[in-house]
Amino acid sequence: MSKEISKASEEPVTDELLVSVLIPVYNVSRYLPQCLDSVIFQTYRKLEIIIIDDGSTDDSGSICDRYAERDDRIHVIHSGNRGLSAARNLGLENASGQYVSFLDSDDWIEPHTIETLMNAALLTGADIVDARKCFEYVGKTVHSKYRTKYCNTYRGRNILAAYADKWIDNVAWNKLYRAECFRRSVFPRGIPMRI
Repeated sequence: MSKEISKASEEPVTDELLVSVLIPVYNVSRYLPQCLDSVIFQTYRKLEIIIIDDGSTDDSGSICDRYAERDDRIHVIHSGNRGLSAARNLGLENASGQYVSFLDSDDWIEPHTIETLMNAALLTGADIVDARKCFEYVGKTVHSKYRTKYCNTYRGRNILAAYADKWIDNVAWNKLYRAECFRRSVFPRGIPMRI
């Protein structure tokens, strides 16, 4: 399944600001190479790629380590299995970028995705860029009905409020966030969420 984000601008962005891409991983060895390749070949190059191996019992952990040996932007954190929210929180604790993006490890992004999101964030001054996406299944592609949105109202507040009031799409992975949005926020552990 692919989550694609449409281009927002044709003007190139200089790679001046660091973007932390956080990828929680759990038993996805079949999909992981495509996911990681899609990130390391982004047109926006100033990336910190943090992979959180959440106690995988398949080959996922070793795949992550092999990628880290090939690309010094990749940092792998191996932890016990604590779930998606805890893995995302661990990634946030270790992120040093001015912007943060999440990617599910069984998905991939198009080569221009981070550049497009950075263009939108810098051109609008948005704290959150909530982008359009599409889902690719065998023999079928489904495009989202939502348009790209730019959110300026959650800086320094609890980021989960943006999901709760349904102003932005209720998933974490199709967005670029200003890192300071997460200063007081973590993903709740043990609470079923669609994000």
